[in-house]
Amino acid sequence: MPFITPSDVSSRPNLVGLDVVRVLAMSLVVLQHTMSLAGREDLTSLAGLSIGQLGVAMFLVVSGFLSFESRRTPTNWLTQRLCRVYPAFWIAMIGSFSLATLFSYKNASVGQIVSQMLGTGLWTHSDKLVNSPTWFVSLILACYIATFLSRLIECPRLIAAISSIGLTFLVARDAAPWLLSHFLTYAVASAIAACALGTDRKVATLSIAGVLTILALLIQPAFAYTAISMVSVELSLLCQARSRIVKLAADYSYEFYLLHGVALAGAMTVMKSSPVLAVIAALISSAVAAMILNHLAAFIVRQFRPTEQSTDANNFRTEAVKALPQM
Repeated sequence: MPFITPSDVSSRPNLVGLDVVRVLAMSLVVLQHTMSLAGREDLTSLAGLSIGQLGVAMFLVVSGFLSFESRRTPTNWLTQRLCRVYPAFWIAMIGSFSLATLFSYKNASVGQIVSQMLGTGLWTHSDKLVNSPTWFVSLILACYIATFLSRLIECPRLIAAISSIGLTFLVARDAAPWLLSHFLTYAVASAIAACALGTDRKVATLSIAGVLTILALLIQPAFAYTAISMVSVELSLLCQARSRIVKLAADYSYEFYLLHGVALAGAMTVMKSSPVLAVIAALISSAVAAMILNHLAAFIVRQFRPTEQSTDANNFRTEAVKALPQM
């Protein structure tokens, strides 16, 4: 059974706007890591909120909004998601473990290597991850599996709604709910995508963001991550201007995320006397490597799944472009 019907196409989020969100989110994450490595983590907080965690929340809203956009069966959808996540991740982690061993940066046991390659490192070795930004892979895989199960039993709306309510209570009761708040962000965005269409989605998004803002002010500041990221994504969806640079950056954002942490750490270690040049060199090398990694991972997937195509993304992008005003 398809998750959407052709009549639902007009309700889909504008991919141009989502590309803008991905680039903005990636920029916040990179700024967080750069400042942390430079010993200026004090500059990465705004009103008590981490800009890096806000960037992660924005990624999760995009993923949640798109979680019910596929026409694939639940199994095919999950397979396609895993094919997108794992090959690039494995290549990046092989390189990361090799560099860590070569330069004696971190020691990793066989168990840690296996766990991180499976994408479960956050749950088993959170305090000593190699290529620490890849903790996000554990998070997004858990979200994908939850979406898969909800689709498999054909109760996506109910499960997304119950999960959102349950996680709201858990975040409110936890003193440091940074991880729970990310699950909440994905769950709320998924619930909106499953239950609200078109203008109803905008009303639902802004209404829920308003409630979460109140909860952030009265109970738990972490609710602000979900609220701000939801509003940011909704505002970005108003963007209609096509930009080849933004699209290119968004297309390679996942691979860039996998590589930028290692590049920044290495460059700032080697070029201690020129931190600005180190950051520039790291970002340029990460961008080039991300493009190579993207195409290499796609090539590997084609060898094992020759019929695997990004049908959903291609159709979605084509429809989004057609919907834009012609210049």
